Amino acid sequence: MYIMKKLTLLFSGSLLLLSFGCEEQYSNDSFLFEPPVTYDQLIEEGWGYFTAGDYEASIESFILASERDATQPEVYLGLGWSYARNIELIKSISNFQKALSFAFFDPDNETQILAESLAGLALVSLASGNYNECIDYIDQVLLLDPAFTFSKDSGVNAVSLKISQAESYFYLGEIQPCFNILHELGASIDNVSDTTAIGVVSHTNNTLLTGEMRVNVIENHQLISVISAQSEDINYEIISINEGTNEFMISGNPIIASGNYISTSYYFTIDYANFLNKLLETIINF
Repeated sequence: MYIMKKLTLLFSGSLLLLSFGCEEQYSNDSFLFEPPVTYDQLIEEGWGYFTAGDYEASIESFILASERDATQPEVYLGLGWSYARNIELIKSISNFQKALSFAFFDPDNETQILAESLAGLALVSLASGNYNECIDYIDQVLLLDPAFTFSKDSGVNAVSLKISQAESYFYLGEIQPCFNILHELGASIDNVSDTTAIGVVSHTNNTLLTGEMRVNVIENHQLISVISAQSEDINYEIISINEGTNEFMISGNPIIASGNYISTSYYFTIDYANFLNKLLETIINF
């Protein structure tokens, strides 16, 4: 009798297990009948989330892709941009650097990956306040591709990167290159004028072979950018300008004696403080 009860319980348990097993086949075990998600699918999925603005999801997809193939640079490019947009700047920098290191593994897209990684590093540097790095990275991008456009966001392009350079120069206090970039892009600042006028050499350093000369424009103009300095059809190199004053430095031969004149072309304002406000406004609204 005892044996019969045991057999009955065992048989009933087997039927129960069989019943549950059949149910599981149509629910939790369905993954066994689906093909695995590939690296390419995860990369496509990651960029899809990125363009949709779901950066946490794009990060997750790119991490899964890196587990499929850790040598491909695009996965790190995707992580770099996704972390950047998610304001995780340290992780962003790390992944952009990996993308640069692994770019040669994708020779067909190497230049694009390099340029897009450098562009990302430039914008992260700007956000971090590393303005010199931002300027340098953008120079490298435009050297690789003067007509650069980020393939996943057309708003990141050669023009927007130059604006980022101008912003970096502004915060570094280097107003002449900042103004020059905006001027080349066609920006108009209403309290800026250009002219060709006479400057007087106020000091000459004769200890150098080419000589260094300090020039002051005669007019009461506050300098923004000096275009040229000429004497008897000889062009002198513009070394630097003291923005907001009437003074700049040149070098060249023949050395011009103090008190002599030179023809200069330059951009100026008569209200430098107002000009700086308008310059920053132009950067923001360009």
